[in-house]
Amino acid sequence: VSSALPSVPRIEVLHLVDEPRPVWVESAALWRTLEAEGLSGLTALRRTFGSERILLGEAPDFDISRSPHMRFSAIEAYVDKLLAGAELHTGGRVSETGGRAFFLDHPEIYDRLAKTYAEMLPDGYRQSQIVDLDDLRQALSEEDYNAIDMTLWIASKSYKYVLHTDIVPGTLLTHISGKKRITLFPQADAPFLYLKRGQGREHSGQDNWEEVSALDGDMWQALDKRHPRSKRFPLMQKSSPMAIDLLPGTTLYIPCGWAHYVEYLGPAMSVSLNIVPDWLPDLLEEEEGWSPRACSDWHPDSAAARRASDP
Repeated sequence: VSSALPSVPRIEVLHLVDEPRPVWVESAALWRTLEAEGLSGLTALRRTFGSERILLGEAPDFDISRSPHMRFSAIEAYVDKLLAGAELHTGGRVSETGGRAFFLDHPEIYDRLAKTYAEMLPDGYRQSQIVDLDDLRQALSEEDYNAIDMTLWIASKSYKYVLHTDIVPGTLLTHISGKKRITLFPQADAPFLYLKRGQGREHSGQDNWEEVSALDGDMWQALDKRHPRSKRFPLMQKSSPMAIDLLPGTTLYIPCGWAHYVEYLGPAMSVSLNIVPDWLPDLLEEEEGWSPRACSDWHPDSAAARRASDP
């Protein structure tokens, strides 16, 4: 398990475009904001929001109606189960849908966190995170979870999320509490990971924002030459995984195209923010349903960026 990554005070354009490598991003201000908002851990979440409900389970394309397994749970009872060691698996995870719903339900918290995250980003990537409070409230009423790119993630011990890569310029993953491991694969490993497009990213029906591996079950079994499953996925032996145990209070930058596999070694809680350029809202307004074909579509000189900039 490695954590030997460089640390930077903020993300620069070179991290997004020229030298896409994972780094730690240091921000004392972000941690102070999380503490002030009652989001410094599961116990703090229970104490601050215990009487509220949170949405659990998975919803394809953010469409709750298509997921009969989604349900609401009182936060107090949910956290108590997690801390007692319950293994709740898929139906008990706060996923992208529930995690975004939490922030839409607390627009002032989202606003303060978004502005703090924006200070960690370069010019040209800051304003897309700032959303009018009234627009956030309307998005919640319309169940438009695509209105923001910030997510609260919570799951129980033993939960694993499939190997995948997000086709966004990058992601900031802030680990808050608990034991959580993320295994990264560089862009060059993509041919060895059995990735497929169009598996249904939870992004308002735009199903080409993610590549999902055909690997099922425990990824490490496919990497173990002694295990029978490795014979089904022989190319995995050519990959170069980097496993990182996340520490509370740290923020990891995951570049576009870096596949990752997530394991909860205990009940854990994190917040993530997808980094998107300021020109994206204009492009989506002009070309509804647009989705990136590759990480190169996010380059400042890409055709998509030029179209968004056209008057």
